[in-house]
Amino acid sequence: MTEWWSWILTAAGIAGLLLAGSKRKVGWLLGFCIQPVWLIFAIVTEQYGFILSAVAYGSVYARNWIRWRREERQAVRLRRPPAIGPTGGAGDSGASGR
Repeated sequence: MTEWWSWILTAAGIAGLLLAGSKRKVGWLLGFCIQPVWLIFAIVTEQYGFILSAVAYGSVYARNWIRWRREERQAVRLRRPPAIGPTGGAGDSGASGR
């Protein structure tokens, strides 16, 4: 029975890595959320090395998610059109000196 769990968890982890590598939000969510299940697996099967790997993988998923979101927000800010106010800019109907 535990052998199947390790295969299922491994498949979910690989899917998370592939999706996160494509910057799909569900990849980070899947990868991060599977880590507590790895912790339970490690404790139940007394394979305590998996605890360290689950903490490490969870930390990396969280770190990369935060960095990716920060980069995404900056890119959105850079794509916004410039604000046009009363001091001039596109469509300004003020005197042009002609």
